[in-house]
Amino acid sequence: MRCYMKKIISIFIILSGLGVMAYPKAADYVEAYHQDKLLKQWESEMASTSNEGPISSGSAEETAQTSYINLDDVFNPSARTSEVAASERERSENALGSNMLGIITIDVINVNLPILRGASQYNLKYGAGHLNGTAIPGKTGNSAIAAHRSREQGKMFNRLGELQMGDAITVKTRSGTFQYKVTDTKVVEPTDLSVLQESDEEILTLITCDPIENPVNRLIVRAEMQ
Repeated sequence: MRCYMKKIISIFIILSGLGVMAYPKAADYVEAYHQDKLLKQWESEMASTSNEGPISSGSAEETAQTSYINLDDVFNPSARTSEVAASERERSENALGSNMLGIITIDVINVNLPILRGASQYNLKYGAGHLNGTAIPGKTGNSAIAAHRSREQGKMFNRLGELQMGDAITVKTRSGTFQYKVTDTKVVEPTDLSVLQESDEEILTLITCDPIENPVNRLIVRAEMQ
């Protein structure tokens, strides 16, 4: 009987270990699937429509400053309550496809991500999030887009720190395709709201966490439309 129980326990431990090892790969697959689905859906919609609908900069109740401050919880999900996360997930799952604002492409670091309205934890699982309250890409003002840094090489904004002055960034929305050139990169504290400073020009601000292992700061890449 003891030998039998030892075998059962051994099998359970092995299966548990395999499950732990497989989970990250399974999660990556699901995220990649949704991301690819969003990109294909966007391209299909753009091919079948020629006129843009009205584009909103996000919830009128959420200012740019609030969106930026809320990134603390997004980049550090362990600080969020399960109730908030579940509520956010339910709302997002019901509108993930219709929540898409455009696509951001940075060829030099192999980035091609859907841009979703709102930089929520759920949205950032599958792409980049446009900060509510900031300008829409291609419009006058400071348009802020955030994405996770990810520990996996090349995933999301993992390589954002490699960008240099003059590197090209392309953003597609229903209004058209817009080309930006990187003008500045810097690391700031999460409380530094100067990165959201308004402008009478077309500015793009990319935001991610820094450093990768202990994201206590923000990596900021600023670009101007050409």
